[in-house]
Amino acid sequence: MRSEVKIRSTHSLAASLLLACSIVSLLSVQGHSFSVSAASASDVVGLRVENWLIAPDVSEDPSRYDGLDARQKQLIDDYYSEKAKGENSTAEKLYDALKADQRLHFEGITNAMAKTKVFDRKGDDTGKNVLDLIKGLDTSKKDARGELNAIRGKDVSRKGNESYRIYVTFDTDAIDTLGDSTKNFELSGAKLHKGMTASYRQIPGQPSLQVVYNASKTAGEVDIDFDHGSGGVFTSIFTLGSKGAVGLNNSNIDFKDHRKAYEAKYGQISNRSPK
Repeated sequence: MRSEVKIRSTHSLAASLLLACSIVSLLSVQGHSFSVSAASASDVVGLRVENWLIAPDVSEDPSRYDGLDARQKQLIDDYYSEKAKGENSTAEKLYDALKADQRLHFEGITNAMAKTKVFDRKGDDTGKNVLDLIKGLDTSKKDARGELNAIRGKDVSRKGNESYRIYVTFDTDAIDTLGDSTKNFELSGAKLHKGMTASYRQIPGQPSLQVVYNASKTAGEVDIDFDHGSGGVFTSIFTLGSKGAVGLNNSNIDFKDHRKAYEAKYGQISNRSPK
């Protein structure tokens, strides 16, 4: 595989090339071949290897807390309330400290929920959207270290059906209300979702929200599928930047693969959506 290294430096062109060569020498031990190019000295310092981001690229980064809308901020404020007090911090700082793909998934999924109406059995608009049906993010979801873990991004240590989603708690009768919205949701299974009973999947077509719930209908998870095959078999899964192969693994991570399809249905997730 051939990869490309681009050096952008405020130092001289010669210094940039020297730095690039040093890094290429180090990385070449992994069996990659490289070509090196230098940008103008006025550019920001950074190093990018094709298919491997070393320095952050802000053009790909979702917005921070101050870019969220009022409902999204409320969810984050409530979610981090206790943790912020215990650490003498703020919900804003804790959210901004999340990895970019976690923030991307939170913004994208909640945006899609807010843009998706809920109808009654007659097909009339109830005036609610899917985001209105949740109480908040599930604070009982924690990782092995005991840290809050309801906002999932890329996690190569987990199965695809445990990544790229948000874990939530539901309002009373929320799932029954969604079940009445047969105009745009249909009952589906939850075989691949540990501890869950069933789900409702947005129709028609993809991308589609999937709202999964437990037996008591009090908690569950929400993700977005981009290619749900027949018979309940996923041929790929879209979750704002993650297209998995058959079997719901975590490969082929690329937001741009699905950005246009997502925005065509749900609109941009923030004012910093990738271009």
